[in-house]
Amino acid sequence: MKVRDCFGLFSVIFLLLISCAREPLTVTQTEYRNQKMFVTLEGPTQKVDQVVATVREFPSYTFTFRDNGQQGDATAGDDVWTYEFTEDYGAEPGLYHMEISVKTDNGEEVVTEEFAQQQYGKSGTIEVPLSE
Repeated sequence: MKVRDCFGLFSVIFLLLISCAREPLTVTQTEYRNQKMFVTLEGPTQKVDQVVATVREFPSYTFTFRDNGQQGDATAGDDVWTYEFTEDYGAEPGLYHMEISVKTDNGEEVVTEEFAQQQYGKSGTIEVPLSE
């Protein structure tokens, strides 16, 4: 193999590494169904350290999501973070807004542009309707 061929191969590998490193971590979907909240992520998700929802109307209530195949999460490591409501919190019927905060292993919050002005979580929102 000639030096020029090695240099060309190295350049291709280097460009691939740079493009992978720049791939953003994003929230692609938030959802509530069947007593569970879901946050789906895309990108370098191995950097995710924590996914938390804060109730906008009652910010002292927070919920930590899981992607470990336990406590309501169907499949470990599938980039779908889940929180399952297993108890009655005594909340009045109504619509509650869960502000989602996705934090990376270096403490940075993943900010989704349309939610950047939220007070408790800038990654997304899940609306949870409670009835009697």
